[in-house]
Amino acid sequence: MKYQGIFAAIALSVVTAPAAQALDVGGELTIGYSSYKDHGDLGAKMLDASVELGFDSAFSVQMDLSGWRQNFVETDTLFGFDLIDEIDQKVGSAALHLIYDLSPDTSVGGFIGREVGQITSTLSVPELGLSRTDSEELLFTYYGAEIAHDFGAVSVEVAASFVNEDFGTGHVIDLGASYAINDRFSVGVNYIHGRSELVDYEGETDAWRIEARYRPTEALSIYGNLGHASIGTNFNDGTSVVVNEPVYGFGLTYAFGASKGTTFGSRSMLRHQQGL
Repeated sequence: MKYQGIFAAIALSVVTAPAAQALDVGGELTIGYSSYKDHGDLGAKMLDASVELGFDSAFSVQMDLSGWRQNFVETDTLFGFDLIDEIDQKVGSAALHLIYDLSPDTSVGGFIGREVGQITSTLSVPELGLSRTDSEELLFTYYGAEIAHDFGAVSVEVAASFVNEDFGTGHVIDLGASYAINDRFSVGVNYIHGRSELVDYEGETDAWRIEARYRPTEALSIYGNLGHASIGTNFNDGTSVVVNEPVYGFGLTYAFGASKGTTFGSRSMLRHQQGL
């Protein structure tokens, strides 16, 4: 609850800022898809929206809304009957960043957000006309710190996110760098390390991607990436699940406002824990 109070206080200070103060507004909207090479049915559809308000030359506030969804089917047999488990996973998050520009090339920030995940599982036996639906929801607060620096054509961003709730703890380290070849083309690399220790299981993720981005216009860009994810989950009953395979993604980003984009990327704990 203490994090919710901080979040509300910061949001209130933003919306009650003096109307006469000039604002530098920028933002971006991204629609994308990301998946595993050998488990394409686990692919996730994603939507990220961010807006940044600059109150003066050094201080700004960034607000993120993001969501992603997975739909997949697992099949098995029991006593000769087909078991079909249809799983629908939906995740949404909202975050607020406080950003301070140490120099024209270096920015630091702190962020806090709320994320909610819902998993609905429908288990059915078609031959017998039987089915059962179960739903589970996970709601938590996350927080962290971030820094971005431009070395001319090279941009670097580092972020650390943390969760500390009654059901468990977790963290995600997100490292990224990009190189602008020219005004149209850029390439980048990203590495994610995540770890969670929950009531029922422990998980660890290491994932990296290489990305290429093309800008047909100043506002619109098209991207594609390819990498690898290693995800291990150990359950309390002694069983474990390991995913170790290539990952890929693609999408569109539309940037708007005077600054054409935002200082930092959006944050999602659950998405990064899955290497997506």
